[in-house]
Amino acid sequence: EVHPPSTLYHRDDKEVPGDIKQYEKLTIRLIQLAMRAQKPVVATGNVRYLDQSDAIVRMILFLGGRPRRFDDHAHSLYLRTTREMLDEFRFLPEEIARKIVIDNPNRLAN
Repeated sequence: EVHPPSTLYHRDDKEVPGDIKQYEKLTIRLIQLAMRAQKPVVATGNVRYLDQSDAIVRMILFLGGRPRRFDDHAHSLYLRTTREMLDEFRFLPEEIARKIVIDNPNRLAN
């Protein structure tokens, strides 16, 4: 399972240090390892709400009245279209992006 790069930069305690380019390199490496092990990779959206405009509701719930910083990337946790997901993984060869965004999720669902 890999997430769109933009969804990983909404937290203060980033699990993946560095910038998006580093995450893209890590994603490529994970896909290579999975392919070598003959394991499917699925791109998931890390979805927290349906529409991008719903970010405000999550922000209110997340903060819960506590004074706390809420990162601008919180708007990136919405349900993306197939095109948006493919765009998120444009750093991959097109064939691999289609495989992890469309083919493997469909196989898993079936």
